Amino acid sequence: MKVVVIDEDVKHRKVIQETLLKDGFEVVEAENGILGLDIIQRENPDLIICDARTPIMNGDELLDAVRNSNNDISIIPFIFISGDTKKQRVIDRLKKGADHCFEKP
Repeated sequence: MKVVVIDEDVKHRKVIQETLLKDGFEVVEAENGILGLDIIQRENPDLIICDARTPIMNGDELLDAVRNSNNDISIIPFIFISGDTKKQRVIDRLKKGADHCFEKP
């Protein structure tokens, strides 16, 4: 199973990557939404884990691009990780097609 992890903070990406690798997942990393979208389009992963606040293209914009695409990437499960987990923001992201929202420690 291939997972794309998108977060500008290299430490957060590494923690997620190491955890997923231990469980046998293949992990591809990106530091911003534009690079993440490029990887998603090329790699067609099984799961996207994305920080809500990424540079150049934030997580909400990336979610919109993925969900509004006219190909198979539109159905890839998309999980947000964020320090911004206000109830209304989480509800809005779920309504837009996110599969889950987790709070960053």
